[in-house]
Amino acid sequence: MSNFWKRTLFGALFVAAVLISVIWVFYLFTILFLLFSIGAAFEFNSLLGNNNKVIKRINAAAVGGIFLTTALFFFKLIGEIWFLANLIFPIAVLMYDLKQPCVKFDFLKTWAKTIIYPGLGFVAMILLMFNPVNGYHFSQSAFIALLVMVWVNDTFAYLTGRILGKTLIFPTVSPKKTWEGSVGGILLTIIAGIIFASVYPFMNMISWILVAFIVALAAIAGDYLASILKRKAEVEDSGNFLPGHGGILDRFDSLVIAAPAIWICLFLISVF
Repeated sequence: MSNFWKRTLFGALFVAAVLISVIWVFYLFTILFLLFSIGAAFEFNSLLGNNNKVIKRINAAAVGGIFLTTALFFFKLIGEIWFLANLIFPIAVLMYDLKQPCVKFDFLKTWAKTIIYPGLGFVAMILLMFNPVNGYHFSQSAFIALLVMVWVNDTFAYLTGRILGKTLIFPTVSPKKTWEGSVGGILLTIIAGIIFASVYPFMNMISWILVAFIVALAAIAGDYLASILKRKAEVEDSGNFLPGHGGILDRFDSLVIAAPAIWICLFLISVF
């Protein structure tokens, strides 16, 4: 099988699995994205040069624990006390490990970085299933819109760059990304936002255009952040999770930045 068809096949399977988990049942969504969050944490620690397997597991467990606890709480499967207790647990583990003479202060830095990125990005994906503009009721609409707009931005930025791209943005970080491709991705993402205004009318047209624009910018920022991390680590992909597509972070680099940005945006829209 050629690399093109391998990439197409596994890419289609990945998209189908993600959409089915989001649309079908929250148990599947929670399990699948819990695994994604843990895998992303492992890959992120590898990119940081953290080769200590114990510390990797602690960091990944902390991210997975926070993600799972948030999911169970918002899906009303645990109460407030269990929610707070489970959030405190990773901190308690951290404090215990820091007292051990074999643990260096560098562990604290990698732990904090992993919680912030990619940890908070995956937590925001759970939060988006409870759209603040929709009164925090369970609804997949905001997250589905985010997924589609991120994929539209990535796809059309690539296609526009291939056809019209001439002016490189940051060649030392990403030697193939051009201004023309980025603009093409942004414009098509805004068009997708306009379409979503009629599909999901919980926001007006102006709000959808604003959200789409922020999604495009956040997706570009997430892509560049991942490129910087991989360049520093001197690797082409964050891992080998998906044949032809690289690691989990390679698939979620845009989403882990876009998800928190859009949740904040929706929260502000709901307030004002």
